[in-house]
Amino acid sequence: MSRSIPTAVTAELTLRMVVDSDRTIEVPCEFEYRSDEPYAVRATFRTGAADIEWMFARDLMLEGLQRPSGEGDVVIWPENHGDVPLVLLALNSPTGQAVLECDRAHVEHFIRRTFDIVAVGEEGSTVGVDRCIDRILSEGIKEG
Repeated sequence: MSRSIPTAVTAELTLRMVVDSDRTIEVPCEFEYRSDEPYAVRATFRTGAADIEWMFARDLMLEGLQRPSGEGDVVIWPENHGDVPLVLLALNSPTGQAVLECDRAHVEHFIRRTFDIVAVGEEGSTVGVDRCIDRILSEGIKEG
């Protein structure tokens, strides 16, 4: 019996938005990784009013498990609160900023599952750049 390789993995997690040193607000979040976007992780934050989506590099998330990673819009870093290992995620946009925390084990489990779809270093082999270029050359660019 052959094992089918998934084309996407998701993780439903509850992140905590840091309001101040003593207070957090729970934010449901779905992380999604797909083989057709092998460099990216999509994070969908479910705020109740509307879903808010962010995309960032899987490598950024992977590195952020070990050391501060990223600059600008998304920064991820490990931190311990007492004996609880966490991952913090800082999001910056023109309309505001937020720092969210999550149990590191949940993020590590999600990242390990993404390797079942596309191994680290193999992302380029799944993109199909040659196929895309061939299609553009054969069909031309359509203006909309």
